[in-house]
Amino acid sequence: EIDYENEARNLQTFRRALIDDPDVTVPRVHEGWSTRRVLTMERLHGKPLAAFVATGTPEARQRAGVTLGRVFFDLFYGHRMIQADPHPGNFLFANDGKIGLLDFGCARFFDLEWVAEYGACAIYTRRNQRELMMQHAVKLGALSERDADAEETLWALGRAIGIPFRDGPFLTGGPNDNAHEQIARVMPKVMINNKLRAPKELVFLHRSLGGIYSLNKQLKPTHDWGEVIERAYAKTLRDTGRRLVE
Repeated sequence: EIDYENEARNLQTFRRALIDDPDVTVPRVHEGWSTRRVLTMERLHGKPLAAFVATGTPEARQRAGVTLGRVFFDLFYGHRMIQADPHPGNFLFANDGKIGLLDFGCARFFDLEWVAEYGACAIYTRRNQRELMMQHAVKLGALSERDADAEETLWALGRAIGIPFRDGPFLTGGPNDNAHEQIARVMPKVMINNKLRAPKELVFLHRSLGGIYSLNKQLKPTHDWGEVIERAYAKTLRDTGRRLVE
């Protein structure tokens, strides 16, 4: 994370991916003034998260929260990459809810087939298709072998993570948002089950997803997150030529 030449390359890659997105800005790198030890980039204006939550209009907070989630899944499913350190200090929020992304020292890039398997697990869990989810969990490397106890635990974890992604609008951080509590309840069983695995890709991905979720618990947007991941995963399906089993 202190190799600024690498971070500059990451910045340029993410900027190209998001250049036409009206809701988010990635700063331009000034290559002539940058080295391995110095990174010079375009200055972005905006407020840190706490100030934005305190002063932003409901409409601006809604726009920012939806953008955070949408961009995360668009980058992952559409470009197979994520900003892997989504803590509040890496974002600036304009008064109208537009977001600036700042830090790409920790970025992660994924194999297309792995993204396809993960997405299948997510979509089949959302659609309550347990057997299909388990088949892809084995291919993903999250389930080492078919085992009743391991599958029960994995299904409980998947359903807990998927609480915001059920059908219809969901208020993140609202009174019905108990995803964090449900995940915490099942994690001790996950940790002791030797049939369950955490591929390194999954660790980075869920660390980042958890960060976005934590930010949105403060912004409290209401959105149909299930539609977001269905639409984003459709890009992966097009890239792989796969089709989901209905």
